[in-house]
This record gives sequence, structure tokens and C-alpha cells, in this order.
Amino acid sequence: MTRTTILDTGVLIAYLMPKDKFHAWAVSQLSQISTPVLTNEAVITEAASSPKGFTTDKKRF
Repeated sequence: MTRTTILDTGVLIAYLMPKDKFHAWAVSQLSQISTPVLTNEAVITEAASSPKGFTTDKKRF
């Protein structure tokens, strides 16, 4: 049976946002994973709508 890793919102945001206080941890953890990483639309939607979510407004960071 193939193992997979499930990616949740907090880790996704931390991984994608260099100024997040958990960014280094998220990058370190995800770089050690060799199994497929799964997420879903709800996680992506939550991350995108989060106050820390994806934006081009540099003042927010």
C-alpha cells in the first residue's frame, strides 16, 4: 500500500508565505516527505480566504 501525506491549511499557508513564523518549519518538514502530498478544495479555499492568505499587498506582511 502506498503511503500519502495529507496537507492541511496551516502548513500550506506557512509553506507558501516566507514571512509566516512557521515557514522554515513547514519547508523543512515538507522537504523530508517523499510520499505523494494530498490536499483538497476546502483547504485551498480556506488558505486563500485566510487573513494570512495569498495576496500581493506587501503591507500585510
